[in-house]
Amino acid sequence: MILKSIDFKKVFILAFLVIFLVPGIANTRQIEPDHDIYIYPIPEESLDPHLTWEQGRTNIINYIYDSLYNYNPNTGEVLPDLASDKIDVENHKIDNKELYKNIIPINTNKQFADGSYLKVEDVKYSILRLMLIDKGGSGASYFWESIFNMPDLAAFTQEVSGYNNPAYLSSQTSRKIYNAITERIYIENDKLIILSEDNIDFHLLLSDRVPWSAVLSKNKLIELGDWDGNPVDWPLYYQRKPKSSPLYDNNSATSSNWQVVKWRPGEHLTLIESEPGQAWYDELNSLKLFFPRSRISKLAGPLIKSSVSEALFLSDIDFITDYNLIENNYTIDKVSAGSYVYLIKNLREDIVHSNSLIYYHNNDNHRNLIKELTSNKEDNEKLEIKGLCWPEYYDRIVNGDYDYAVIEWLEPFAGKVPYMYTINREINYPIEIKEILDKPYRLLFQRTEI
Repeated sequence: MILKSIDFKKVFILAFLVIFLVPGIANTRQIEPDHDIYIYPIPEESLDPHLTWEQGRTNIINYIYDSLYNYNPNTGEVLPDLASDKIDVENHKIDNKELYKNIIPINTNKQFADGSYLKVEDVKYSILRLMLIDKGGSGASYFWESIFNMPDLAAFTQEVSGYNNPAYLSSQTSRKIYNAITERIYIENDKLIILSEDNIDFHLLLSDRVPWSAVLSKNKLIELGDWDGNPVDWPLYYQRKPKSSPLYDNNSATSSNWQVVKWRPGEHLTLIESEPGQAWYDELNSLKLFFPRSRISKLAGPLIKSSVSEALFLSDIDFITDYNLIENNYTIDKVSAGSYVYLIKNLREDIVHSNSLIYYHNNDNHRNLIKELTSNKEDNEKLEIKGLCWPEYYDRIVNGDYDYAVIEWLEPFAGKVPYMYTINREINYPIEIKEILDKPYRLLFQRTEI
């Protein structure tokens, strides 16, 4: 979790290309570092949640930002996260107009990365920033439509001031537009108030179901040179270019548990774990690597069996119908899949240690994989194989300084459906990558104690 309370348990969730799956949360540290590989679409435009149009990247955004509510795609239930309770809705009349008053309590015990506490003002600022940037496809239109019954900021500006281009407004007109917006979005009794014309369920718009729901630290963004909340100069940020945002390639405005180390648009993302107020390099504990499905055939080598976890499928009533398992001669096997070990090839072209294969020397699964790979003398001669201590291994992985690397895949998941579908019951590990990718959305892994 990005903003967090003091007590919560550690959970890592792996999902294959699920567009609206609730992300994982992390807290307790382990002696043995975790290495997690995820197959997700990678953001292409920006890591700024208000400037990315790709809802398919929601999972990535949710690892580096938090929202007021968490959405469960299986049950449709929405639970408070940065909010302290669900939204109360009351009828409200203003200037003889019937409106809906959405009263949102905020959990101000949550912390940002620098150790500062979440304020109601941060939530208000985040929503205003989204609506005033008004990036096409960002989700801002949902707020304009539900709150003002307007399609976008340009239409609202035309209605209020007679001008239809928000980028070119006088200071007086800018303030007039801003004041008109904040008559509907304001703070009252330490709660956020949204007055809307539509009786829409704001739980969904403000949940981690969508990337634009991310709550940002106002003070941190101001420190980074972003909009300071001034009612006059917001037109400078209207439909800004993605690279103009200080959040373009990092999550410094809010991240506590996961920090962005490396992002290659559309191709790769590396996160490292840290604690609030602590620089990531002070806690070299855990890292996550994200790749889009299209890159897997170029990255992934063999999957090796061990005995740490079970392979699981998400419970889905339409699973058999969707995939025609019977017609395609699929069978059901209960497997002890263990922790999977990927042999991945680096994406970089400017590798210092080319023709190298690195692994963490203190990991049995890594060593077993190396034994299997080096049993063929011809393959052994092609690569410089090197077992590294954790700090060096970690740095080389984060910096991409390898040709090939062994990375372990340990993925806990809360639900339990202890079966894995395979085409042929007689197939043993290593399983081909295609067998996994044939069934995206469904395959997850749970770590178990042995």
